[in-house]
Amino acid sequence: MPPGKQLQRTNAISVALNVDDNLEAERVYAALADGGQGQLPIAATFWAERFGVCTDRFGVQWLVNSRYRSP
Repeated sequence: MPPGKQLQRTNAISVALNVDDNLEAERVYAALADGGQGQLPIAATFWAERFGVCTDRFGVQWLVNSRYRSP
């Protein structure tokens, strides 16, 4: 980073994480949200058995998916 410049946090990007197991999705979500903030609690949706959105303690936003559902 150039001298005199400061890091600015942004939510312009998110990290999407897809796992095969619902319990693993819940565990990962809880670990990422610990010290951070949950925006959307992990739960069933029409496209996945589990989906949740949280921001970790470093300000990184995560989208956690488990087991996509067929249309």
